Amino acid sequence: YTRKLEHEVKKRTVELQIANTELAELSLTDNLTGLKNRRFLEHQIENQVLKAFHKSAMSAGKREPREQTVLCLFVIDIDNFKSINDTYGHVAGDKVLKQTAERLQQVMRASDYLVRWGGEEFVVAAHFSHRQMASDLADSIIHSMRGETFFVDDNNRETITCSVGFSCFSYQADLPSDNRMSMLFGIADNCLYAAKAAGRNRWVGITEWNQPVSAQLPNTIDALEALDKQGALTLALSKA
Repeated sequence: YTRKLEHEVKKRTVELQIANTELAELSLTDNLTGLKNRRFLEHQIENQVLKAFHKSAMSAGKREPREQTVLCLFVIDIDNFKSINDTYGHVAGDKVLKQTAERLQQVMRASDYLVRWGGEEFVVAAHFSHRQMASDLADSIIHSMRGETFFVDDNNRETITCSVGFSCFSYQADLPSDNRMSMLFGIADNCLYAAKAAGRNRWVGITEWNQPVSAQLPNTIDALEALDKQGALTLALSKA
């Protein structure tokens, strides 16, 4: 009887562990698109970023190529998404979000972290061996969205575009230790705002920081170009 009871307890313990794992996975997953959600980015990715910064600080005395420690954060926003909901309804809007998630997954690498941030906004955290690769990925995102029309319902297809803002940081970047992810996101979001203000269907990115990173970053292309000319940063713009 004791052996049977022990066996039953072990069985129930394993079942409970599996159920808890599934529940935790659900809490980190966006129900609509199947992508990871904002909670995943805030909790999981931030921890990894902090570890990477710490590792970089520990090996600061070693001569390692700077380009091996580049983190880029992308903020992607579907252009004029409200008009889709207003014209075709929220079911159509959901279809567009699902198709957007699928297209983004096609251009992302297995090592990239893609999440649905909320509403019509997606966020990508990616590591690159060279900063130019960030511009290449932004280009791929823009072209994957506008390359083919979207199904909005059984009878209609629409051309839908997106705008992208991104910023790259070496792990040696002079960033405050508190809430790094919030600052990184805020700066990439400013680049997104600049892309939107410039007409949408394009990307704006910062590939290099040449002075201490500041959260007080302007959100227009003209102002960012002025900082680029001053040597404060290196600005990259799409050709859209």
